[in-house]
Amino acid sequence: MKSSFNTGDTRFIASTDKLVPMRTRERALKAAVTVVATKGFQALTHASVDAEAELPAGSTSNYFRTKSALISGLIEHISAPEQRSVPEVFAPETPEELVDKVSALVIELTTNRREYTAARLAIFLSGNHRAEIREGFAVGGASFRAAVKACFERFGAEDPGLASDAIVACAEGIIYRQIVWGFDIDPRGQLGLIAKGALASS
Repeated sequence: MKSSFNTGDTRFIASTDKLVPMRTRERALKAAVTVVATKGFQALTHASVDAEAELPAGSTSNYFRTKSALISGLIEHISAPEQRSVPEVFAPETPEELVDKVSALVIELTTNRREYTAARLAIFLSGNHRAEIREGFAVGGASFRAAVKACFERFGAEDPGLASDAIVACAEGIIYRQIVWGFDIDPRGQLGLIAKGALASS
């Protein structure tokens, strides 16, 4: 059984009584995140991933035969955990709790998952003209907006869709400023202001 113990070495995962080698595919994907986050999307190649993961040459191509397959696998690796958490995270009972939960997500994405978020931004900004990249990230974005919209509907907002778009845009802007410019921003104030305005006439 795996544990949550962090060894600090991305080549291994912790089991109940010993360290076991991380699966090669997982090592490659984690290394791909690091390559893109630290060197940019254009640096993503099978060879650069092999080198970052300390894998034998050709290992990454065994799992992702083409560059497009590698990109698709990377996008899924970044997005899937966040998509799975949306139903659990966004079930607040009050507007204040919604603000707290969205703020907590922003903080998580800019601290513990900072490298993943930096990779996401690098991929999208450099490759948003590619359909597979837009479509790959679209599902997660849509589920996030739908969850927030459902909250505003329950809270009686006059225009739940507009309220959702506003709070999501604000959250994305804060994430961008923290990742790109290094600003240290507490998101609760700005997100709370939007939520308050959206519900002012309800």
